[in-house]
Amino acid sequence: MLLETGVHRNGAARPLAIWLWHGLRALDVPIDCIHARHVAAALSLQVNKTDVNDAFWIAQVVRSSWYRPVAIKSLQSCRIRALLSARSELVAIRTTLYNQIRGLLKTFGVVLAAGKGGTFERAVLTRCPADPLIRSAIDALLEAWRVAGERRQRLDSQLLRLARP
Repeated sequence: MLLETGVHRNGAARPLAIWLWHGLRALDVPIDCIHARHVAAALSLQVNKTDVNDAFWIAQVVRSSWYRPVAIKSLQSCRIRALLSARSELVAIRTTLYNQIRGLLKTFGVVLAAGKGGTFERAVLTRCPADPLIRSAIDALLEAWRVAGERRQRLDSQLLRLARP
């Protein structure tokens, strides 16, 4: 059996390829994955582009052995990558919230000195205008900033446990 990986001609990635490959291997189905770019040249030669013709030309590539199987990442590697991606996203969210809070406060004449963590939070709480609407907006953003930081720390702990022998 052959499984195509990479990017589909409409730009959609094939995110299920790894999961399918591992699932089929677990069932002892012989399977190879090929990268979409490896068959792109054969598919681009077609006059009449259809799914049937695509399947025919992919079969020709396989029959002639004009491909190299793609190495598939282990599920453990994908699990760790998921943690790293989630952590990276939380860092980006937290940075965005930090900048958003600082920007909103500048609108009302509050310029905060550089600060991280508790220093930033204390500065926001002490310098935020008393206006209930502004306070409500800042409190909501600050709470989200705080939660994103806590969740990032949990992921950091998990990653440290995985990294230690």
